[in-house]
Amino acid sequence: MQGPDIPAWSCHCGARNSQALSVCYRCDALKPPPPPQIPVPTVLPAPQNIVPSSPAPAPRVPPPVLRPCPVCQQPVSTQAASCPSCGQVFAATPTFQPTVYRTDLISLPPGSHSPGVAVLLGILCCAFGGQLYNQQYLKAVVMGLIAITVGAITGGVSAVITWPVFLIDAGMIAGKLNRGEAVGKWEFF
Repeated sequence: MQGPDIPAWSCHCGARNSQALSVCYRCDALKPPPPPQIPVPTVLPAPQNIVPSSPAPAPRVPPPVLRPCPVCQQPVSTQAASCPSCGQVFAATPTFQPTVYRTDLISLPPGSHSPGVAVLLGILCCAFGGQLYNQQYLKAVVMGLIAITVGAITGGVSAVITWPVFLIDAGMIAGKLNRGEAVGKWEFF
């Protein structure tokens, strides 16, 4: 017999079975599934200290900054385009423009770079020495590799074209740098 503290389940045949059994001991019927658990809704407490008839407070807006009108001396907002009293039109306030520094530009002080030195280095250093002088280092390496490759393919005949082009480029870029103009690291002529 089952004790009063051991839970039991009743079968359709009327037998009371131990909770540990999954089939009825009398009729071999399966233990019925447990009833589904219905979630109990949680009741939230009512909010305190809220008066439904009072409107929400408006956000605080700072008072306008005033300045005197240069003509009539009446106080006018700093954001006003004209004086409401006398009609004096104010000059537009310049807006801030951030300075953008580009890392792909070469900029030198005017007069500090010589086109003659760039061409002379181009003559002495395999045509791309002028680009090295102009601080266009990667351009000089690429131009040198192109000149060597094309020269090897054509048997050196291409030097008649590439050498003067490289020298003219070095001189013109050095001239821009000498005038204080900014040039790109890959800029030609």
